[in-house]
Amino acid sequence: MAQSIKTQPIAVIGAGAWGTALALLLARNGNPVRLWGNVLEHQTEMINDGENRRFLPGATFPDNLSVVTTLEEALDNVQDVLIVVPSNAFRFVLKDIAALSENKSMRLAWGTKGLDPSTQRVLSDVVTEIFSEDMPIAILSGP
Repeated sequence: MAQSIKTQPIAVIGAGAWGTALALLLARNGNPVRLWGNVLEHQTEMINDGENRRFLPGATFPDNLSVVTTLEEALDNVQDVLIVVPSNAFRFVLKDIAALSENKSMRLAWGTKGLDPSTQRVLSDVVTEIFSEDMPIAILSGP
């Protein structure tokens, strides 16, 4: 088992296959992780099952991966937030995070692809619009 490299949890926002896979990777590398999705029934299933049977069956959650039922709980005392939601939900999730987070040193990363559907702008522009240009950001992309 990997040694813990962080004591402060990482919030993973989005509990589909991609969000769950990234949460598992972070947890298996020793990070405490909080996984949140927007469907309470799904969150409850994952808590009870210890895995995401809907989107990633068979991948058991390690002890340092906690499924949480509220966005407030996911964001409590975190610096690093990884957003993994569809692009049509990205702006709304960002607004919710901005409204709930009191952490001025938050760092934001996302594994969401595509453009903001309401403006056709790249997602980093949406982050700048809602937060600021000073927000530390990272983008996870692939083929």
